[in-house]
Amino acid sequence: MNSFSKIKVGELRPSQLLYTFGVGSIVELPNMAIMVMGLEDWPVKNATPIVEKRLLSLVKRVLGEHIQKFLTPPSPP
Repeated sequence: MNSFSKIKVGELRPSQLLYTFGVGSIVELPNMAIMVMGLEDWPVKNATPIVEKRLLSLVKRVLGEHIQKFLTPPSPP
């Protein structure tokens, strides 16, 4: 079974939310249209922390100390 057969009609993969459809994009699904929300609106309850100390240090140096952690895109519960 390939990975394409696991996707149901009307579902979006996390990579599609980040790369194919960006923030503010309108995505047409079979029975509705949806708008991709910005990261500040994504639920972080089911997101997995990414621990990469060197990258975090570099990002803090460039963007500021307010950056505390990296998270994966949220996944369904």
